[in-house]
Amino acid sequence: MIATFPELAWLEAFRDRVNGDPEMKLIGRWFTTSLSLSFGDVRYVLNIDKGRIDRIVAQPRIDARTAFGFRAPVEVWRKFLSAKPPPLYHDFFAMLIAYPNS
Repeated sequence: MIATFPELAWLEAFRDRVNGDPEMKLIGRWFTTSLSLSFGDVRYVLNIDKGRIDRIVAQPRIDARTAFGFRAPVEVWRKFLSAKPPPLYHDFFAMLIAYPNS
């Protein structure tokens, strides 16, 4: 069964790819944080420990603490996550500058 974006199963498959990537293991060992990802009305909190997505919290409470987060409509995320993102959808900071209210 193929998980549909942005369902929890899709994010779990993404976590497995990230955690299995040998380059992420190397560069991520210095990165530990909690961050929020919001795909339209769907929100998750990711707890990252040394570059590994350690835990995904689906439908976190409003008091779930995170260091930072990314929020955009699902249509924007689909472009960002596409195999060949269109210009200005290839990077978080490019999207933020081009579409500050997305």
